[in-house]
Amino acid sequence: MLFNSPEFLFLFLPAACLIFYFARRVSPTAQVVSIIGLSLFFYGYWRIEYLPVLLFSLATNGLFAFLMGRARSEGVRKALLVLGVATALSVLGFYKYTHFLLENLSLLFGFDYTGQAGEIPIGLSFYTFTAIAFLTDIHTRRIQGYTWPEYGATITYFPHLVAGPILFHHDTIPQLRMPGGIRFTPERVMLFLFFFSVGLLKKTGLADNIAHFSDPIFTQVAGGGIPDPGQAWRAALCYSMQLYFDFSGYSDMAIGLGCLLGIRIPANFYSPYRSRNIAEFWQRWHISLGYFLRTYLYIPLGGNRKGASRTLVNLFIVFFLCGLWHGAGWTFVVWGVMHGVAMVVQRVFSSRVRLPDTRLVAACSILVTFVFAVFAWVVFRAESFHSAWVIMQAMVGVSGSRLHNLPDQHVELYLGLLLLVVWLMPNTLQVMRRFDPAILLGRRNEYPFARLVPAALREGRAFAYAAGTLSALALVTGTVFMFVNGQVRYLYFDF
Repeated sequence: MLFNSPEFLFLFLPAACLIFYFARRVSPTAQVVSIIGLSLFFYGYWRIEYLPVLLFSLATNGLFAFLMGRARSEGVRKALLVLGVATALSVLGFYKYTHFLLENLSLLFGFDYTGQAGEIPIGLSFYTFTAIAFLTDIHTRRIQGYTWPEYGATITYFPHLVAGPILFHHDTIPQLRMPGGIRFTPERVMLFLFFFSVGLLKKTGLADNIAHFSDPIFTQVAGGGIPDPGQAWRAALCYSMQLYFDFSGYSDMAIGLGCLLGIRIPANFYSPYRSRNIAEFWQRWHISLGYFLRTYLYIPLGGNRKGASRTLVNLFIVFFLCGLWHGAGWTFVVWGVMHGVAMVVQRVFSSRVRLPDTRLVAACSILVTFVFAVFAWVVFRAESFHSAWVIMQAMVGVSGSRLHNLPDQHVELYLGLLLLVVWLMPNTLQVMRRFDPAILLGRRNEYPFARLVPAALREGRAFAYAAGTLSALALVTGTVFMFVNGQVRYLYFDF
């Protein structure tokens, strides 16, 4: 069941709200349990055969956490943590990397392998990482008390279940313990309508439509075609915008659903194309993944505590694994290596050179970071290294022919408008920041929304009218596109 589907918007969501808020009249615990039931139904509706995988993850990780909490020996606790993490990763590895591993082993050792990659259970990576973070927090005693409903509700919480963000029990459990349960309020409805409507419009009206300009180019290149420089840049920029608004749209819709149910989730997207360097990019793009990798991988590896050289090695390892997490393919690995190398270069450069803090330098830094991200997205999107190489060569003018039969409906103007939006417009979290709609993991540079918009439009009745009008227009327009374009999967469903 997709967020951008009629059955979710008009059937499941209203029924879920009624059940969730009615359960509070029974008890706060019943309200938490209702989250688990609703989320399991939501997940099973998509693919009932994958429900046992989620239940197995719930049961095994819960068992290891329970045993860890009872163990008195630190050695036993550590052994249980290692065994629990290994079990969780083995399930992830079986479904996501078995075909990739066997395919490469067959090439290396020369045996015959003709298997096909199977479909990955939706959301497997996200609820697996949520479970690993939970086990680690139990081991470090960051979480010292929890109930089984609180544990299960955080893992299965349907706003995050299929495409993130990664949830962390130390943030979620306190919200589930609100005295008297979570109450229905007009503010929750207002925040839901704003975030969900804007997110729906981003997905159905922007991301799905601009895909019509990039997909044919990547498809023709995969079939042997060679684009000219303009077509290559069109493919790269259109895909960069498609992925941006697809991920941003889902993140907004998930935040809106979290606001409606009174359980805030982490902000997962914060205007990443405004980043001045690649380190800042990863503080703004897939924020929960970056937080997870930093907290549960980079710091345990030693972080920056073991000297400059070890720090650079740790950064590279993290982004190598980040690329592999995104997909079982060498293009994803190389994409991760590109970001790892960029992080190393940026760390070395920033330690030796201090750039002047001027607007011109900031603008140039943003442009350089954006261009790097666009080139990296070509590798991320392409069917093969050859296809990526053909497009990147054309982008720098080394080679080029021309593709035919491509849609050309003023795409340059469309791209220009989208770039103005991502670089100049305040994001949804900035517009609604005084309501604290999401959990902010880490620190990000605050975009000066207050300088662009007069105070009268940022608060009071004028703000309410403006937000309500925008929500209504976005909901109507996004719903129209939803029916016109059909149910298009979110790109991050595949990761």
